[in-house]
Amino acid sequence: MIICAPAAQKLKGNRCNMDKNDGKKRSAAMHGRRVKKSEYDGVKKRSETEKKTEIRLLSEEEIRKKYRAQYRQKQLKEQRIRALLVTLCVIIVVSILVFMTPIFNIRSISVAGNQIVTLEEIDDRIGSLSGENLFRVSTETVRGRLSDLAYIDSITVTKRVFPPSIKVEITECRPAGYIKINGYDVVIDSSLKVLDDKNNLPTQSIPEITGLNSDNYKKGKVFETDSREKDDVLKLCLERMEETGIISGVNSIDLSNLTGIEFMYQNRIKVLCGSQIDLARKLALFRETVMSSNIDADAKGTIDLTVSGKAVFDR
Repeated sequence: MIICAPAAQKLKGNRCNMDKNDGKKRSAAMHGRRVKKSEYDGVKKRSETEKKTEIRLLSEEEIRKKYRAQYRQKQLKEQRIRALLVTLCVIIVVSILVFMTPIFNIRSISVAGNQIVTLEEIDDRIGSLSGENLFRVSTETVRGRLSDLAYIDSITVTKRVFPPSIKVEITECRPAGYIKINGYDVVIDSSLKVLDDKNNLPTQSIPEITGLNSDNYKKGKVFETDSREKDDVLKLCLERMEETGIISGVNSIDLSNLTGIEFMYQNRIKVLCGSQIDLARKLALFRETVMSSNIDADAKGTIDLTVSGKAVFDR
């Protein structure tokens, strides 16, 4: 076949274009990076090697092991589901027995430790709990119903399942003194909590406190006077007298003058304490003095504790 020169040049140009296109394709295959021929051949050889990689077949023993492992996993999953269902059933049954049946209804409520607080007062507040489900009644509910009784210092509530019952142990406040206000004896404890304001408690064995002015008091709350300093001194006196064990013999405490605190002991000895400074030491010294054989049991007079480290008795 004879090709003229122009045709040969045209064919040559087509071949050049084809080579250029192949080069562009190779560049695109290499992410636009122009590579050498050796690099391109390496990539091509690796791809051909990967295609020729043979798939390894599992042996019969490996298939058995794989099947047994899958079977064990399936069994464990079924066991967990059964255990969960059994647990839920048990919880539901126990809940029904505990909360929905009368088996655990409260049959009795016992009270201990009360002397001032009457059983009638306690029954009015917690008597209605008898017959209620033991697990539905919380100990806080019992304490909350009794908390408004001013005489109670602390409450311990214990539940018993067999038989279903509640035990209430009460610690009562101890009267430490009283103040006469508007014809009533306002009884307080050593923390100044008002225990009674309607003459319901006996006051023969606690001291009368004088030199205070107050109309701001409420049963069950802390007694407050018109002077914060007097409140602190009163609390200190009552606490220290209780600690030394002499408060049962104190008839009266006069706080009219905070630098000249006085009290009467057994209606026969007037005691001069001075200020509240070292009051605990002064009261301990007084106790040693009256308990010693230096003073007769029926002696009357005045003991001056204002001299440091001394108790001067004057008939």
